[in-house]
Amino acid sequence: MSDESTAAPIPPAPGPIAKAVAVVATAEKNQQAPRLWLWMITAAVLAVLVGVIAPQQIGNVLMKTLLVFMAGITSYFLDRAFFLFVEVKLDDTLPHDIIGAARIVARALIFIGCVMGYGLAV
Repeated sequence: MSDESTAAPIPPAPGPIAKAVAVVATAEKNQQAPRLWLWMITAAVLAVLVGVIAPQQIGNVLMKTLLVFMAGITSYFLDRAFFLFVEVKLDDTLPHDIIGAARIVARALIFIGCVMGYGLAV
């Protein structure tokens, strides 16, 4: 017979905020931590500041954020449509030939064009 009353109590699971703080605190050791966490925190603070100072502008800020997000997705699919037969490498190495460098420039130009088009549309 085992006595369940002598077992150590199970500690409660940490909440989502405690988990996020732990991930940020171990950002150098953890590869899954966001690389730009300081900018994410800054963006969140600025969003709260806009909500406090000018709450009537929250809709406008959200709409512009959505437009940039949609531009990123559109640029991804346009890039894949224009360059169907280009092999995609998932490593972080830069290309050492002129074709690879031109491919990076083309990808950046497609992204810039989509962001400017969506941003200026409304």
